[in-house]
Amino acid sequence: MDARKLKVLKEVMDFYKQKTAEENEFYKLLSQDPDAQLEFRNLVTNWSEFYSLSFVEFLAIFIILSGATPLLAKANEEKSRLDNQLSFLDQMKNFEISTHHLQQFMSEEEASKLMMQLTFALNYNMKAFAHRNRPINTMLEQIREKVEDYEEIIFEAISIDPSVVSNSEIADFIARWTAERNEANLVKLSKAIVGKYPRGKRTVGLDNYRMMVSTLEELEGKISAEAIDEMNSFLNLIAEGEDLDSAIRKHLQTRKHDTRKSKRQTTS
Repeated sequence: MDARKLKVLKEVMDFYKQKTAEENEFYKLLSQDPDAQLEFRNLVTNWSEFYSLSFVEFLAIFIILSGATPLLAKANEEKSRLDNQLSFLDQMKNFEISTHHLQQFMSEEEASKLMMQLTFALNYNMKAFAHRNRPINTMLEQIREKVEDYEEIIFEAISIDPSVVSNSEIADFIARWTAERNEANLVKLSKAIVGKYPRGKRTVGLDNYRMMVSTLEELEGKISAEAIDEMNSFLNLIAEGEDLDSAIRKHLQTRKHDTRKSKRQTTS
């Protein structure tokens, strides 16, 4: 594999780990500060409607409103797509989300609330990549287009981000199930809300692997066992001593035989 592609993969993995660590630290500090909890509670408002956008549309909005547009503009000065990606990832290391742009059009409090919505939606989309190989925005697109077994995807999305129940598209399904007294789906719903409804059996311990396989597919346009093996060796995605070969083979097999829109939209 091209050395620059491996570098892109490493930068993505490092960025993902960094943001995960920062999120964990944030919640740890928040749990110790009652005043911060109150302020945080006042800023959090519903973000679920952002999932009805395409993922590309959502990312474009996030980049513009968070103040990251100059980073993208500078990255686009590079001659190749790989160099564009490397430049953007390098700049993102020290990038801090700002509400400065938004405050030109709304109050500081309104800007903070909107940026909080976007940040939560982005974080849960990244979690969806790690758990289910595609973002929640894509899940809603699949549900909207009624792909095979589409109602099951509703429970996938909810098990990752319970707030999806307030998205108007999902709320319509729940209203119909309630009116129909569809006990089977309502039971699944209750399980999904507390994160206990994996579609099929999701093998734990493979979140980084799933995240990076999705990244590799975006980078290469397709995935192969050889490319995944090279990436895994380079990034050490599977902890030494763990025997997860069978889980990985099952994961790839599921992607291969998935009947939905693309192989990146599988759920193993």
